[in-house]
Amino acid sequence: MRAKTLAAAECEVERPYLRAALLCGLVLFLEGYDIAAVGYAIPSLVDAWRVDPSAFTEALVAGNVGLVLGSTGAGLLRVERERLINPLIAMAIGLGVGQY
Repeated sequence: MRAKTLAAAECEVERPYLRAALLCGLVLFLEGYDIAAVGYAIPSLVDAWRVDPSAFTEALVAGNVGLVLGSTGAGLLRVERERLINPLIAMAIGLGVGQY
């Protein structure tokens, strides 16, 4: 006997979970854009500031370490994740905008 498979249209996803997945995807997209923008700007900054490219290592590492620590910390919290989505999204946007 074959296992029954469901088409994507037949699967019901509750609205809060879909919203959470979309918001998390948006944050990951924006974080990826942020990292790419910094990588794109570094060659111009090296020329304009006349510094060695290795001078930007700490900034690049700090951004990725912050992403790892923030993701790990949010995943370890023992509260309802639905209650955390809006504050965490606001924090990610605020800190991202604060970089500029």
